Amino acid sequence: HAELGGRMLYAKAYTPNSLLDRIKTGIRPPRGLANFRTAHRLGLNGVETVPHVAAGWRYRSGLVCESVLVTEKPYGSIPVNETVVARQGDAAWRKAFTVLLAEWLAGLHAARIVPHDLKASNILYLPSDVPGESTLILLDLDNCRIHCPVYRPMIARNFHQLYRSFEHLVGRREILRFAAVYRAVRRMTRQEIRTVLQATGKRLAKADAKRR
Repeated sequence: HAELGGRMLYAKAYTPNSLLDRIKTGIRPPRGLANFRTAHRLGLNGVETVPHVAAGWRYRSGLVCESVLVTEKPYGSIPVNETVVARQGDAAWRKAFTVLLAEWLAGLHAARIVPHDLKASNILYLPSDVPGESTLILLDLDNCRIHCPVYRPMIARNFHQLYRSFEHLVGRREILRFAAVYRAVRRMTRQEIRTVLQATGKRLAKADAKRR
């Protein structure tokens, strides 16, 4: 990353891990370009992402061997994982943030958008002095699904990813509040949200079993 003209720019390089991955780039766009296009499509759907400044790639033996994506960090934004740790002792803020996060994710899913890797470090928090005006910004757009059916396993996957990011910082109250707000926005039945939470629990149990 580097500061250029008062703008904080970040460059991320994508390198195919194998010859097969390089061959696949002959069929689909390089990852840098794919992410650039995804950001544009999300913007058309009203989803806040980090500004995508440029994408580039280079070839070797007729195949893409590397692509690069340049993004800009919005002024004043903070990674969500850092924000939650810093505001851990502020109960009122935690409550408001739980509602904000649930409404944000429910809004994405309602628009048929499913992030692939929804850990806290892949979301930026842009605070506002005006109550209710703080914003969440999607950072990592790799393999983000757009205009796709949103099935319960996909919801459970995103729930699982978020819980893993905050599991040492949140309690049962925040989890239930998050689920209740999400359910209200998506207009789900109690049984539907219960099914999603059960699927999330199974994912957590399976992941924990693999750790042992």
